[in-house]
Amino acid sequence: MGGSYEEKISGYRIHINNGDVHLHDDDSNFKFEMDSKEFKNDIKDALNQFKSNEGLIEIEGRGKNSLCLIKKGRSLSMFLRDSSSVKSKLQSFLKKC
Repeated sequence: MGGSYEEKISGYRIHINNGDVHLHDDDSNFKFEMDSKEFKNDIKDALNQFKSNEGLIEIEGRGKNSLCLIKKGRSLSMFLRDSSSVKSKLQSFLKKC
């Protein structure tokens, strides 16, 4: 809501607003924001890298969330990454397993 050319991709809401790309994970309240020209170039670069390689590429935008693209085989997935660490929560959970 807000901006133009809104689409849903893998449960994320993506649109253009004032020359910026906004990608929203409404369930987690995460938002990725980046200049649309930079976004287009970074995505094209990532897709070119994925032509011959698998792996993860992280694209940093403005704010605390970055966009991560993962290629495994023919599948390309994406998620928004929060800057906070889950290490202590994982370690705590492991003690109870």
